[in-house]
Amino acid sequence: MKTTWELRKMLNIDVKDKKDSAYQDITRTEKKFNPLMIPKNLEESLPFKSKQKVKLLSKKERLAKAESKLPIKELTSEEDKRVFALI
Repeated sequence: MKTTWELRKMLNIDVKDKKDSAYQDITRTEKKFNPLMIPKNLEESLPFKSKQKVKLLSKKERLAKAESKLPIKELTSEEDKRVFALI
């Protein structure tokens, strides 16, 4: 009595690959976390190195930053710039 392996070797039969057993790449979506919100009274009691160092931008500063990143530098009017910044 011969084993399955011996019969395959003797008859030159390859092992059949199962489609569901083949390796597939795992694609994971990038997780986006909300910013950590620390209450102000708690933040005041923290040491300096643990306090928030990033300054939150005002609406004017955000618009100016968005305007500087515009791909089209020569828009005709201020209204066009604002509309494009919103898009």
